[in-house]
Amino acid sequence: MPQTMIDCTCEQCGKHFQVTLGTFNRGTTRFCSNPCRHQSMRDQAEARFWSQVDKSPHPKGCWIWTGAKARFGGYGRFFASGWHGAHRFAWELKHGPIPDKLLACHTCDNPPCCNPDHIFLGTHLDNFADMRAKGRSAKGDKNHTRQHPETVRGERNPNAKLTAIQVAEIRAAYQGDGRKTKVGGLHGRASTPTLKQLAAQYGVAFSVIHGIVSGQIWKDIS
Repeated sequence: MPQTMIDCTCEQCGKHFQVTLGTFNRGTTRFCSNPCRHQSMRDQAEARFWSQVDKSPHPKGCWIWTGAKARFGGYGRFFASGWHGAHRFAWELKHGPIPDKLLACHTCDNPPCCNPDHIFLGTHLDNFADMRAKGRSAKGDKNHTRQHPETVRGERNPNAKLTAIQVAEIRAAYQGDGRKTKVGGLHGRASTPTLKQLAAQYGVAFSVIHGIVSGQIWKDIS
């Protein structure tokens, strides 16, 4: 006996197609193909994303994220088949996937900004060089360092176990700027590492990692 076929219209491309009565009864008749289904998911995610961005006039021309934010640092967080850094998601919407191991850095130094024109890609070293060029890196006098090492901040302190670049890496990883993974047709982020995992990875105490991500220590490094 021939199967009963039902006429349907794709919600994404408008194409007419047919499905069996069993498929129709399961309610899977919105799209004619997986590419149309995935494109619809991306379109909905993009619309939801921009609905949480305030493009009102800003002194620096920033577009401010109004949704969820990371626990520390003020960076936006957006969920679409996985958690994304909001500023990274904004860059990807305009330019495409961010290559592995690259950070999305702000020219405006404003963490919640999602204006793609204020974001550039770079390595941890590029980000640190940009920070130094803007006068935001730790500074100290060599004589003062020798005489009072306990008062010297950052990697200039002879007791420091981390470099400024490693601190930037730790903060980026904890804010969800780590390695990408493709989930559900969207470019998501690998699971954010725990403080304990970061402490083990960098060979320092849990309290050091907590101080870094909470901004209590290494305050000059972002």
